[in-house]
Amino acid sequence: MKCIKCSFEGDKYLIYVCDGCAVTQCKECGGFTASEEKCFALSKRKVILFCSKFREETGTIIDLMQRNRKLKQEIEKLKEIVTNFQENSKKHDEILKNVDKSNIEKKNFIEKLENQISELQ
Repeated sequence: MKCIKCSFEGDKYLIYVCDGCAVTQCKECGGFTASEEKCFALSKRKVILFCSKFREETGTIIDLMQRNRKLKQEIEKLKEIVTNFQENSKKHDEILKNVDKSNIEKKNFIEKLENQISELQ
């Protein structure tokens, strides 16, 4: 196996493979602690090895997922605002229709009164 950073070649006790992306790194380039190195060498190890690049990219993915969740929440709020606006717009249109109807009725009533007045004169 060969370190991807410094090209050092060694066996599984000197080169470690990232469990996330399969990148190979030597202990110097990986910056691992002595206890981590002991764990990585075990055949039935419980410790997962992630290289720094994989951890960084995973952090970016988590950040993107959180942003995506927030965007979905904002979209739901906007949908609610649009729905409320549409309902209010319908109510407004109904009020205007009633006002127009009332104005027409008033105009007809005034015309009728004017006709009656003119007949009386």
